Amino acid sequence: ISIICQSSLLRSSNNLTEDKSWRCFKVIGPMPFYLVGIMAAIASVLKDHKISLLAQSTFDTDYVFVKCDVVERAEKVMVNEGLEM
Repeated sequence: ISIICQSSLLRSSNNLTEDKSWRCFKVIGPMPFYLVGIMAAIASVLKDHKISLLAQSTFDTDYVFVKCDVVERAEKVMVNEGLEM
């Protein structure tokens, strides 16, 4: 099981592995559920710039996580491509 949350919400435990090297972009929403291709468009843009992502979608918005070492580059790429985060 994977849990995505702020590190401060986790209790110390020997059974947890924590990775603090991710940063989150929230897609501006809420978005109607019938919209399609939002995450695909974001993933395609980042792929073209060789930036890996972790995607998390909910019923009314999407979240894109990228590693800390590429967060500034990812933000610049998304802004330049007109993606509103």
